[in-house]
Amino acid sequence: MRIGSIFREAAQALKFNRQRSILTMISLAWGVACFVILYSYGDGFHIALQTAFRSVGQDLVLMFNGGPRPRRRRAGGAAGAHRIRGCGGHSRHGSLIAAISPR
Repeated sequence: MRIGSIFREAAQALKFNRQRSILTMISLAWGVACFVILYSYGDGFHIALQTAFRSVGQDLVLMFNGGPRPRRRRAGGAAGAHRIRGCGGHSRHGSLIAAISPR
């Protein structure tokens, strides 16, 4: 089969099924556009997060309470959650901790 006959057959199929061909082309264009938009959105979000974390600083660690969770029990009935009670115990870590905020 020659290349020319392949293109001729494809052109006849496009001509014969015009509506289906147009809908296929529109759906392909829509799919590519959606992919580009979602990829750009994700890339922009990634850059925004990097910028936000860089503005906070390199030597800062933020810890947040995750909210109420069901407590798991270990074997023997001991609670599995570790809690920090107050801010008085940080002096044993030396100069690694500069400040502790209660909230």
